[in-house]
Parts: sequence; C-alpha cells; structure tokens
Amino acid sequence: MPGFEWERTVPLEWQTDLDQLNPGENVTTLKLVWQPGWPWGPVQRFEVYEIIPAATIERILREEAIRWIQDSMTQGIWKAVKGPDPRTVGQWVRDPDIPWSMGGKRWRSDSLVSHTQWQLHRDTGGLPTRSWIIEGDQGGHAWRLGEFEQAFLLSTGTEPELVQDLTMAWPDPGTQPYADYDQRVLDALAERDQITQWRESLRWDDRVGRDVALDLLDKESKDRHRSMMERMHKWIDHQVGSIISDIPRSQLPALSEFERETEHEDQDEVLANLLEE
Repeated sequence: MPGFEWERTVPLEWQTDLDQLNPGENVTTLKLVWQPGWPWGPVQRFEVYEIIPAATIERILREEAIRWIQDSMTQGIWKAVKGPDPRTVGQWVRDPDIPWSMGGKRWRSDSLVSHTQWQLHRDTGGLPTRSWIIEGDQGGHAWRLGEFEQAFLLSTGTEPELVQDLTMAWPDPGTQPYADYDQRVLDALAERDQITQWRESLRWDDRVGRDVALDLLDKESKDRHRSMMERMHKWIDHQVGSIISDIPRSQLPALSEFERETEHEDQDEVLANLLEE
C-alpha cells in the first residue's frame, strides 16, 4: 500500500515531554508508540499506552492465588505478553472485505494481546494497555469511553441509551485527521491524570466496579465533590464535543443536573441495575 508505514520512530523530545506525567518507576507510566494497523485497515497514528508495573501485576496475581482464583483475565493477559509474538500464533482467514490485491485474508491471532502490547512488554517489563489516540485538532481522544466514565454518567442521571450511543459512536483509531504530539496532547492527558488520581485509592483491578463513581463521590468533601464533578463533566463534554458530531452536547446532563441526581437515596441500586443489564 503506497504510503503505508509499518514503523515510525517516536521523536525523543515527544517522549521526554510526555515523561512529565510519569512520576516514577513504581507507578503506571506512559509510552508513545506508532500504531500502523494493517494495509487493509490502516491506523497510522501515534498512540499512548499506559504501562502497569510488573510489581503491581504480580501483587494482583498473588492475591488471586490466595483467593484460589484461576484463569482470570489478568492471569491470561500476563501470560500472553510473556508468550510468543501474537503475529506468529494464529491463522490467516478469508475476509470478503479485503480485496484480493491485498491478499484477501485477515490475520486472526490466538493471543489475548496485540503485537504492540507484546513488544512494549519486552521494552518495559510491565503490562501495556492502549490508552490514548493522537489525532484530530483537540489533542486526541481516549481509546474508548471507559467503564469508569460510563458508570459516572449513569450515576449522575444520563439515560442508559445515550451512554450506549456514546460508546458505540466513539471513533476508531485512524478515523480522525492525523496530528503530531503537541501541548494539546499533554494538556488533555494531564487532565485525565488528575481524574485518575481522584480514583487511584482503589486497587487497579477494582477501579471499574459498578459502584465506583458513587463511592468516590460519597467520600469527597462538599467543595472537593463539586470540583471533581466539574472536572469530570468538562472532561466528558470535551470528548463528546470534539469527536462525536452526531450526538450533541445538549443531550448530556448539565452540571446542576449532575449535582441534583447524586442526591437521590436509591442511586446505588439504580446504578447497579443499569450496569448489570
């Protein structure tokens, strides 16, 4: 495919700048990578991966062993990143959407991780997770609308159908205009980091439980509560307004509605029921 690049070097100054958000070797760090995609499904974007330290994963695995948990997702993914290259385990399968000029087949890997995750594990020793796509004119966007953000929206009164629409409409990597890493990316990730710190008191494997948003809000002081509500509202509003044109901002609750909804006594039960559907 003309112009398709399997590899592109991350400029050192970009990673050095991003390292401002990497506070130390014992916590999650961020790494820039080039995501090529495939000739029949190109991505061709720089992306940011979070690297969870090996010590954190090993602690989780020890806790699972104590509790006699077997075949968990964490165990499977950790085994996969330590296993063979995902591009070497699997098979080529016929795909009518891929023209014969490009082989007519798609690689179906048997691995639980991507080649990028596999390679980053060899570079860092940790567990890489896809986090941020650098594209568009607002510094990029999250890889997906995460379960924490979905839980937050549900807990503050957003209709479940709208949350589902947002999730389904989230753009695939490579569908927005190409963009280099710049200050807008750092600013967006810095805000994301602040929201992450808000919930970092939870264990890594418990951060997306159905009652996360409500528990966190209940623990906050009134001023801190409002501050974080504003930040979370702004964060989601920015994501929606920047990249999803067919779902207008007006369908999201206003900040005043966020605050009013969190006063309902039966929210925990409502949220639990919504997330179990």
